[in-house]
Amino acid sequence: MMRLLASLFLALALHAQQPGPAALARLDTHVNIQSATVSLRTLRNTTKQSDAVKAEVDKLMKQGATYLAAGNTGETRRLIYHCLCLLGGKPWTPTTEYAQALLLRTETPIADPSRRLIAHLDQIYPAEYQAKTALRLHVTLHEPLPTPSGPHPGKLLRDAGTLEGLSRDLIDEPFSFDADLAGAGEGPRVLAAELLDGDVSIRKLWIGINIVSGMDARRTEIERHLDSISGHPSTKATILAPFDLARMINLGRRELTRIDFAAEMRQSDELLKALQESRDPLWQSAGSHKRHYQFEEAGEIMPYRVYVPKIYKPGAHLPLVIALHGLGGTEDTFLGRDGAQMATLAEQHGFIVAAPLGYRINGGYGSSIARFTDPARKRSADLSEKDVMNVLKLVSEEYTTDPNRTYLVGHSMGGGGTWYLGAKYAGKWAAIAPIAAPPVTLESDRLIAMPIMACHGDADATVPVQATRNMVARLKERGMSPTYVEVPGASHGSVVAIVMPKIFDFFAQQSRQERNR
Repeated sequence: MMRLLASLFLALALHAQQPGPAALARLDTHVNIQSATVSLRTLRNTTKQSDAVKAEVDKLMKQGATYLAAGNTGETRRLIYHCLCLLGGKPWTPTTEYAQALLLRTETPIADPSRRLIAHLDQIYPAEYQAKTALRLHVTLHEPLPTPSGPHPGKLLRDAGTLEGLSRDLIDEPFSFDADLAGAGEGPRVLAAELLDGDVSIRKLWIGINIVSGMDARRTEIERHLDSISGHPSTKATILAPFDLARMINLGRRELTRIDFAAEMRQSDELLKALQESRDPLWQSAGSHKRHYQFEEAGEIMPYRVYVPKIYKPGAHLPLVIALHGLGGTEDTFLGRDGAQMATLAEQHGFIVAAPLGYRINGGYGSSIARFTDPARKRSADLSEKDVMNVLKLVSEEYTTDPNRTYLVGHSMGGGGTWYLGAKYAGKWAAIAPIAAPPVTLESDRLIAMPIMACHGDADATVPVQATRNMVARLKERGMSPTYVEVPGASHGSVVAIVMPKIFDFFAQQSRQERNR
């Protein structure tokens, strides 16, 4: 059991792309625990440090795995931040410990300018820091400055002043404050708050918000119009999607994305007008487009992206590829990355590609790793798996795809999902292709006779190549013959563009009908 706990941090290394140095050196925003773990694991594998420092980091990571298995994410985060300081050559002081425990939150990241924004300064875990003076909080509102690790404060829009009356213990007494958004314009903004002990800055934190006028009233109006229109469930879900996403973000159940809500609401108006004119511009359409459906078990509208080649005609029975993104990715990741390479390959081969969200950016598609920690994570994993299979069914039925030429590919976390769903639903797939996948527990005998192309880069610092080498070796021990592609010098992220043409060529040669003869 302890060996399993000690390896948990490695097992959670499922990120969609290898994090850059800036993201690794400083976690200014509250990322999910899996992404934070990936940043730490990657930094541990790439930073030049003494053996003593790395030994201390490994010790702390082992402790963190135990905390995480017990569901204590607060203490897990403390140890992650401690390790990041060690690997960055910075001392872990009481001030640093307290600063890293701070968290800025709001219940309405999708905010209406007619209402004051309520925000809170919280503390994740206890810390020993002793304040020298009464703590103060300087609050400002900014335009966003896009960076690889998310929006940072850019041009100052408003200085809300310095607030007093903060408790030193923000676990017991979180500090709440409000901010006036009137006149700040619409669209993405950044709310920043700097905690001061006298004139000394303890930490400056910030969160992204998105200012949108009249969303609630517009949703009510659109729902009233949709009630008078029969049919078109997918297009109706797409019309309501931005409003439902705003609801879920404000409930804290979905991540704040770089969505242009104003543009999305205009698209909703255009789609509604089309339905009122007895047209459905999305149903069985070609090209790249985002679709949605009402996910009943989750109680929300779920997105997925589809690419349909130009040769498609109703009843064409084209092959279908289901693509699973890595941790931190979305339904847009695969069809958008590497210069839209997957869309180009799909067009060349005459394949339809469907990319689900998998319920959450860290859903795990039901694999053993995703289920490891607590009942909430197990529920997320179950819904992630269900989302993939829902999208498979929806796209297969709408486009009458060829059931004997349905394929599964995934990268990183999606690679783990490919191993897991490939085995669990072996009768659905003509072939599978996991890329840079972490080790997962599965019923490997279900993969007997399954055409498999497993790919990994030998310079992967996030999920070491040995994970796929071991999986392939186990399958060969059981008499299987998976195709293994190991790319010299390829990193966790760069391997995808290198192997994707090979994977499409491989898929084009496989048919479940031929396999079963």
